[in-house]
Amino acid sequence: MGFGFGFGDDHPAALAPRGHSLSGEQQRALHHHELMQHHTMNRAMLLDPNRYSTIKVQGYSFSLNAPAAGFFLMGTAAPFNVTLQPNSKIRPKRMVSNAPAPMMITLSAVQIANVNVLTGGSDDAFIYSPNSFGLENEFPTLDTSTRATMTGSYSGYTPVGFANNFPFTFVLTFQGPAALAGNG
Repeated sequence: MGFGFGFGDDHPAALAPRGHSLSGEQQRALHHHELMQHHTMNRAMLLDPNRYSTIKVQGYSFSLNAPAAGFFLMGTAAPFNVTLQPNSKIRPKRMVSNAPAPMMITLSAVQIANVNVLTGGSDDAFIYSPNSFGLENEFPTLDTSTRATMTGSYSGYTPVGFANNFPFTFVLTFQGPAALAGNG
């Protein structure tokens, strides 16, 4: 998962009872019991990290597909403009594309909640390929009432290993912490 949720982080150790003098054996038994409780809580939080929170958050993906209905044909240049709103509130931390080669897909605008996150000129979508692992961004929060939009073009370039007229869909995915469905 990742996304900075702190899975497996240590919880503060329980305080020993005050004003009681315990024998060495009792202290060892109490210490063993506290360690067991601490370890059990850490393990339980791996399965249910939202256990003690009123806001339930997990890591989700939200994707835009271009063209919105159908596919591109390799070798045939085409522009695209796709917009969609998520089904749950999400704070994207990473943007990933399935562009298999440089100079194939150009992104001229990527808007998250009406903010263009490309602050300069166009970006090559290959920059956001899975090879960009570790690239982390800060994007505005997308709510169910706001939209993400990507505008760009497919250059018509057919990468090695693909045939002309091969159908493909360009996917731009936003990953990050999101409210669990039904969270309110």
